[in-house]
Amino acid sequence: MKLAVPIFSNDGEIYNEVETRKPKSKVLTRAYEVMQKEGAFSAMVEFLSGCISSITSIDGKIIDNPNLIRRLSGLMPYVSAEAVSLEIIGTLNKDDVIDGIYTCPRCGEKIIGEYDPRTGLDTRDKVSDLGVSMLKENEYINEIAVTPEEPVKFYNKKTGEVIQTVEHFSVRYPTLNDCIISSRGMQKGEEVRVQLKIYSQSLLKVNGEIADDKWKKMWGNLLFDELYPEDIAQIGNILQNLGIEKTVEKVCNNCGKVWEATVNTSNFFASGLQPA
Repeated sequence: MKLAVPIFSNDGEIYNEVETRKPKSKVLTRAYEVMQKEGAFSAMVEFLSGCISSITSIDGKIIDNPNLIRRLSGLMPYVSAEAVSLEIIGTLNKDDVIDGIYTCPRCGEKIIGEYDPRTGLDTRDKVSDLGVSMLKENEYINEIAVTPEEPVKFYNKKTGEVIQTVEHFSVRYPTLNDCIISSRGMQKGEEVRVQLKIYSQSLLKVNGEIADDKWKKMWGNLLFDELYPEDIAQIGNILQNLGIEKTVEKVCNNCGKVWEATVNTSNFFASGLQPA
């Protein structure tokens, strides 16, 4: 399976293809246990480590050592990890369906995707019907550039003096490791905060200079707090256009409105790990 965004290894290798296998019970059990203790991102690393038999680079280098596969699974961009995980979960159950409630943007009518046992009518969406958008090989650069609407300035609290001005910066494609680090201690309702922390953890350069761990720890979260939503959307829009294509066409039975609705795949992975 080709990856939506390749794994950019620390040694300079770029891995863009994985060979997967159907998970055994022990893999599902371990991933489920990890999810309960450490969260979905750690569970995904555990799951992928047990389901990937090999990882291949763009130069044909094949990795089949389990320890190296685990390490590279953590370095896999989240958009790729989600697509691979959902495809594997789909092999466990041919009914890879998602219940959903969609609201018509014109009249507010609710469209419910569900199975009705009385009539046999099934209006649910299938994960296997969703496409996957890939980064083109000539675009294999692990950097998303952002130019804020206004430069972000950091001030000395005592003197009011400008310490540093951020005119532009870049982030890498966030990996599962980035997500794991950023979500530690997350409380319910802090999902947006975690997303900003993931971007901060993924910082590559600030004003063209490498953003090291010290800079990220001191200024990273503050940088994203001071950005406008439109600035952050420069990253989100790129990521949303890669990986699982989560929009499906819906037609309102009340007013006839046709629109593209977003399918919620967030629970599909978790439900696939749950004991039968």
